[in-house]
Amino acid sequence: MKAHNTELSRRNQRWLMPITWRFAVLITILVLLSSIFAAVINDWCINRAFHQEKQRRLGMLADTVIDSIKEAWSLMQMQEMERIIEGMCEREPDVEDLVITACRSRCREPGEEIIVIYRYRDKARSAPYHVKKLRMQEDLKYVTGEYSLTLRDEILVRIHVGYSAEGVLAAERARVISGLAGNIANGVGEPISRYDFARAIYSAEHIIGNNPDIKRLQLININGKLIYDSLDKNALGKNVPRKDLEAAFIPGGSKDVIVHEEGTGPNKVLKISALIKHEERTLGVARLVYSMRSMYIEDIKRRALVSVVWLLFAGVGFAACAIVSKRLTVQIRQLSDIALEVGKGDLEVRPHVRTHAREIHQLAEAFNKMIAGLKERNVVKETFSRYVTRQVAEEILRAPEKIAPGGARQEVTVVFSDIRGFTAYSERHSPEQVLSQLNEYLSAMIDVIFRYEGTLDKFIGDSIMAVFGSPIPHGDDPLRAARTALEMQERLAGLNEKWSREGKERLKIGIGINTGEAIVGNIGDERRLEYTVIGDNVNLASRIEGLTKSYNCGVMISAGTYETIKEMVNVRSLGAAAVKGKSQAIEIYELLGLKTSDNSNGSNK
Repeated sequence: MKAHNTELSRRNQRWLMPITWRFAVLITILVLLSSIFAAVINDWCINRAFHQEKQRRLGMLADTVIDSIKEAWSLMQMQEMERIIEGMCEREPDVEDLVITACRSRCREPGEEIIVIYRYRDKARSAPYHVKKLRMQEDLKYVTGEYSLTLRDEILVRIHVGYSAEGVLAAERARVISGLAGNIANGVGEPISRYDFARAIYSAEHIIGNNPDIKRLQLININGKLIYDSLDKNALGKNVPRKDLEAAFIPGGSKDVIVHEEGTGPNKVLKISALIKHEERTLGVARLVYSMRSMYIEDIKRRALVSVVWLLFAGVGFAACAIVSKRLTVQIRQLSDIALEVGKGDLEVRPHVRTHAREIHQLAEAFNKMIAGLKERNVVKETFSRYVTRQVAEEILRAPEKIAPGGARQEVTVVFSDIRGFTAYSERHSPEQVLSQLNEYLSAMIDVIFRYEGTLDKFIGDSIMAVFGSPIPHGDDPLRAARTALEMQERLAGLNEKWSREGKERLKIGIGINTGEAIVGNIGDERRLEYTVIGDNVNLASRIEGLTKSYNCGVMISAGTYETIKEMVNVRSLGAAAVKGKSQAIEIYELLGLKTSDNSNGSNK
């Protein structure tokens, strides 16, 4: 057992340190994850609120558009309707695309055709499309409004307003770069209006400076000819390819700044077209190609810096957790070792903690109180056990409320034993010799009673009173009492042989057993209580023990006891006998021994 406890202690010490580090790692990971999660949630909430505000504003724009074009729609004035829509879109910087489609209400069915009435990006006019062929810009998000307009037949009109799907940060970057393109367009407007192209080129180059992110700058006049190209110093007067003009919205384009995105990640570029105007007259367009590589790298650096800060704080937290956990582990390990020592029965150990953790001090104080309580309990238990059986002592310690005066009815088996001729024996021997031999006898008898888990009720001079079935019933208490009585006779026979060799006088005892209901509990006052059993059945057991003298037998049992164990014992009927306190004679039996099958069982007990 000691080796097992030592091995357990070593195992605890071996595993406590890893638990410390696991705790520190767990706290560190939780801090990191919570920080990352908080950052992600914060970014998501900001972007979500940003897009919700855009959707709300653009939804209101769709309502305004439908209200504004109702009259032009009813008069079939398509150009007027387009002018109204373009004016609204130009005043709303977030509008990247606007599509108006129309069909009859029944065309919601799959396979029906719709008509694109207007598209802000390509100015499509009444071009028929199949439903599946109508595609929106993949890089945009759309807010869709659905309205019913009446023109001969009921017409279902849908307005799809497209806006950039980028987040707050990307939108702010695009706004700054668009502002740069707008500044260039404003700076060259006045020189171009006077055909002072040299000054216009100087102003443009001065504004862009040595910015490495600007990969190309073109100044194009209203006729589609180059005024300036940063990649071609001899570009003046050259024609611009048609696709570049369309991208710049030169044909029919009226929005001041148009932004296109190409590529992803570090290869992403913004192609910005800003109208060059002077005194409300459009002179051309400034086309700016801006690389997002440096911003992308700066974003990576920013994220890396945040990660380093996170890791730094996590490292500090990890170190702090490790130090605190290690100090706590040392104290906990000490308490664990003390608990093992207490488990071995050493109640003299005391924990001595050296930490400022209030909880550890409270735990150590609780340990000390527990050890003191166990020590006091052992003292009380040992003291009680000198007067009552171990079961009674444990029952009182387990349930102190039971020591209050009072009792209850309970079926018990009472055993009385008495030494024959003890008074004459006492007269023939000195008090010291009598006390010595009596103590040796009582010690042997008590061992037998306790072996069968009986309760030693009291000594009455040389008599012994024992109870089976209280305070803990076993279900076979009469049989236990019978076994106890037979073994007491055997033990006395052994003692008599020993005493004969020592020149001492032999003793003889008689034992009476009775089973029945009795009052079990504490008798007396709170200042002096005695746990015992009282009642007529207790007195009857005493009377039966007295009859053993008259019938010259060792163990005598009542009819109540015999009826419960008659299948397991051998007896000799002694007939009916009159006893003091009983108006009728009672049946009594001499207990001769246990039957063979039961005896084998008894030997194993």
